[in-house]
Amino acid sequence: MLLTVWMGAYNHESFIAKAIEGVLMQQTDFDVEIVIGEDCSTDSTRRIILDYNDKYPGKFKLLLPNENMGIIPMFKATYPMCTGKYVAWLEGDDYWTDQLKLQKQVDFLEAHTDFVMCFHNVSILDQIQHTTYIKDPPKYMNPNGSLSVSHFCFYNPVATSSVVYRNILPEVLPSWFYEVLYPDLAFYFLLVEKGRIQYINDVMGVYRIHRDGEWSGKSKYTNFLQLSQFYKKIGSVFSGKYKKLINKNSTWYTNELLMASLEENEFTTARQCLKNILMHDPGYIKLNKSRFFKLGLWLYLGIRPKM
Repeated sequence: MLLTVWMGAYNHESFIAKAIEGVLMQQTDFDVEIVIGEDCSTDSTRRIILDYNDKYPGKFKLLLPNENMGIIPMFKATYPMCTGKYVAWLEGDDYWTDQLKLQKQVDFLEAHTDFVMCFHNVSILDQIQHTTYIKDPPKYMNPNGSLSVSHFCFYNPVATSSVVYRNILPEVLPSWFYEVLYPDLAFYFLLVEKGRIQYINDVMGVYRIHRDGEWSGKSKYTNFLQLSQFYKKIGSVFSGKYKKLINKNSTWYTNELLMASLEENEFTTARQCLKNILMHDPGYIKLNKSRFFKLGLWLYLGIRPKM
């Protein structure tokens, strides 16, 4: 099998049919299989998937646990099921819009053997604010659109549903991988150590923002807490010239967590953030001396400043 589409689904009854149809409409000169881990949804997501499985026998490989596993265990269980030379990611609440998406990305990777992954632009469908817009291109990349490890040290520019990667990582991933909360971003760090990643500025899919989304369904405080923990873990794993870049990014997320903590009156977390920034990146404090002085008064003396 040349390509595996790897999907995760949980409570996606309003979305999953459109996601699957976006795969089935693909026009390719190679075979495509679809791996879906359906994590014991409480709605009709599983029934919809089983209906497609019956309609297209042999097209799907399904993992259907009897109890909810969670994101990381489901990732770990379905990862070895993806046996294609290339793997395309697609979450059950997103969908593809270009019939040639997979062909374009596989053609690129076949022609550029030094690249391990490519991803493309997407349209953002915000179902909370009821708006649609095109995602901005990556802030950091080389002039030719390629990205290396350093570009992923600052933020994640990738929409998960836009990824096609070369299936070259070992079947057993490092133990630390399953300790982090963002397996997709951790996966990019593992891949990009083995080659470059290419950005394709074509809009070929839709990323949904909705109240039950893994990111959009959580508070700003929770998201930045998890991101600061993620980069702290990544910083302990990767060494050498990238450690400084990762630590710098960790400071930025710690600062964002600090501000989110203050907004939600999580003062214990805010004090710890301020202490961590002062300990690990005092230069950041110096650049924003007046602001951090006011924050210090607020947190340690109880004096609410005008920011």
